[in-house]
Amino acid sequence: MVAIAVAIDVDGVLAEQVIPVLQKIKEKYGIILTKEQITEWDYRIDNITDIKTEIESAEMEEDFVKTMLPIEGCREALDILSQNFHIVIATNRHPLTDSWTREWLRTNRIKYHRIVNTHVEGKSLPEFQILIDDYVGNIEEFVTSGSDSRQAILFSQPWNTAHQSLMPFILTKRVYIATDWSKVVDLIRNIRHSLLGGGYF
Repeated sequence: MVAIAVAIDVDGVLAEQVIPVLQKIKEKYGIILTKEQITEWDYRIDNITDIKTEIESAEMEEDFVKTMLPIEGCREALDILSQNFHIVIATNRHPLTDSWTREWLRTNRIKYHRIVNTHVEGKSLPEFQILIDDYVGNIEEFVTSGSDSRQAILFSQPWNTAHQSLMPFILTKRVYIATDWSKVVDLIRNIRHSLLGGGYF
């Protein structure tokens, strides 16, 4: 039996990118913010900059990328999921940072089968059945492309609580919301069961 292909985002799903960027913003601009205050992906910061721009800038620094902390529970979850699914890391980071991302995954012992860069093509990802991502726009792009059997999990973060555009897909059980990695594992177990039938892993 061919394993179900699962695409997994990096920033905000596997790697904690916002907290270290907020520290850089404090040092650079003298502005103190908490992660909980970042309620939009392009959250404006005192009309000086925005969080998206600052993240993209920070992630062009090798040391920043390599020292990001993994999100709690992701390593253990991927240990489990990689046994039954084809796990592909799908990142929108600049392609020049791919080798740093691979090293970060290796250093943090995060199991996967391959990595794809979606910086140009986006996350319609026609060859995958499941996407795990923290950006509402990526989730919407994924479930509106290709087969109606495709499903996605929105990894809950302060910047994606406004997800009204996903409600039709949530109501039809094509999109789910996970507050942590243990919930992701439970959801994927249920999705696999609904797609393939049979027992749970």
